[in-house]
Amino acid sequence: MSDALRMSVEEVRDLLKLKQQTHQLARLVDADDCREVVLDQEGPDFTFGKRCFSVWASELRCSNCSSYRAHHTASIVKKQERVGHRLYEIHSQPIHMVLSGGAVMPVTMEVIDSREATEDDMTIPAKVNENGEYLIRHDVLTGLLNARGFYEAVRKVLRENTKERYVLISINVRHFKLLQELHGAEKGNHVLLIFANRILKMESTPDTLVGRLWGDEFAIFKPYRLFSQDRLQRELERAEVSINGNTIHVQAHAGVYPITEPRIPVSVMVGHADMARRNIRESRANLVSFYSHELLDSIIKKQEIISSFEELMAENAFRVYYQPQVNRDGKIVGAEALVRCFRADGTIIPPASFIPYLEGSGQIAKLDKFVWETAAAQLKKWSSRDGYKDLAISINVSPKDFYYLNCRQVLDNLVEKYQIDKKKLHVEITESAIIYDMERESHTLDDLRKAGYVLEIDDFGKGYSSLNTLKNVDVETLKIDMAFLQMTEENKEKGKVILKSILMMGQALGLKVLIEGVETEKQFQTLLNMGYDYFQGYLFSRPIPVSEFEAVLHENKYRIRGNA
Repeated sequence: MSDALRMSVEEVRDLLKLKQQTHQLARLVDADDCREVVLDQEGPDFTFGKRCFSVWASELRCSNCSSYRAHHTASIVKKQERVGHRLYEIHSQPIHMVLSGGAVMPVTMEVIDSREATEDDMTIPAKVNENGEYLIRHDVLTGLLNARGFYEAVRKVLRENTKERYVLISINVRHFKLLQELHGAEKGNHVLLIFANRILKMESTPDTLVGRLWGDEFAIFKPYRLFSQDRLQRELERAEVSINGNTIHVQAHAGVYPITEPRIPVSVMVGHADMARRNIRESRANLVSFYSHELLDSIIKKQEIISSFEELMAENAFRVYYQPQVNRDGKIVGAEALVRCFRADGTIIPPASFIPYLEGSGQIAKLDKFVWETAAAQLKKWSSRDGYKDLAISINVSPKDFYYLNCRQVLDNLVEKYQIDKKKLHVEITESAIIYDMERESHTLDDLRKAGYVLEIDDFGKGYSSLNTLKNVDVETLKIDMAFLQMTEENKEKGKVILKSILMMGQALGLKVLIEGVETEKQFQTLLNMGYDYFQGYLFSRPIPVSEFEAVLHENKYRIRGNA
């Protein structure tokens, strides 16, 4: 719960009088304006009180201001300050003061007591009255360097130590904005303080600079010889914070830029580290990523794809290809609809170079709708042609589609528009996507299955919970990619045992089992001997335009191997 007390003006006045009787100094403070709040008979006066820092005979705000932190975190803050041979104990209590009209004004009740410092107390650093230059370069909430101070300090070190190698690390709190929305800005600041202290504890060497650049983004600059990726990963994995009586786990991500170009602006170095950090996305396991020129090239290409997506769609650059699926006799029994992208000059953009980027931007939903409709229209054409009526088409569904689309409604509309059999439109989703969000995906897939669609799990076996997936998701087909076994001479026999076991398990569950990635005749014969009945791969055909697909089906319905 919040430590802030909610009190009327009279209650605050009474509490203040009590504190003034029992402590050497008690006062109300407007922490943002750094001014004492006077309570007279007319109520609180936020305008004419003395400057808060005058009690320290200073002319500027304290950098280590306990009242500021108490106000912005809604938490009680205690600290010790030593001035000469006297030790000061400061206790700051946040208060939400309710005025007569109902408005709530935040104040902090600051209580200060002092005594003669003991020998042990003399080890506490003496309080230094800050100057304007110090405050310009430091963050008041955390006491760390701010962006200006961090940039200047890093540049100074690089200028004076040209032979040392350094690293710059960018860190931010995951889902910090959501945390603020759920628990409020004060608790968000409380989390920032915890992270600031955690970083300071982790980076306590004199050769290290630590800054809070803005919001929830921190930066660390240190010699490369002192950097440990494993240690950084461990420190970032989990921090516990108590919010409203509940303990929650907070994580951070870090991007690392080994400084190879010390002459570029420090802000650009921070940008490189930020770029690496953002590249992690939603990874639960890897919390640290490194900047490289290859990463920069990849991000530039990503931005080009994302920004040109609408133009590519308008130019009909995306085309649907079909890869045949065959039975043990080589007869085509269906196809997987796969998207390809062609630039205006005829060059091909590989799927791996645009699909992940479109998934990240949410544009994949529009592209998938295009593929689904193209496949549905093709099924309509085949439904009245001999030799094509029994064909099914598998369409891929990205997990991001479930966030941006009502997949059931979209598919139902296509079925109605083209008057096709739902059983011929197979819905395919990767096992890893189901595992990533089991509750959401299993519910949606169950809804599609009950509506009459055939469901397929792609890349079965790549996930860590394959058996659990089968237990929780009701599907009709398992698609296994031979590549995940990466069979060598050493593990080939183990691979065969796994493939045979998956087949037997699937058959026992009444599932159709299709194996992808079949590339050689030897592989095909081995799989036939195991008992596999359905296949897909380059041995039979690469993904091809519909005209080629129909030509293959028309010319050689039963044996198409060697057409790759």
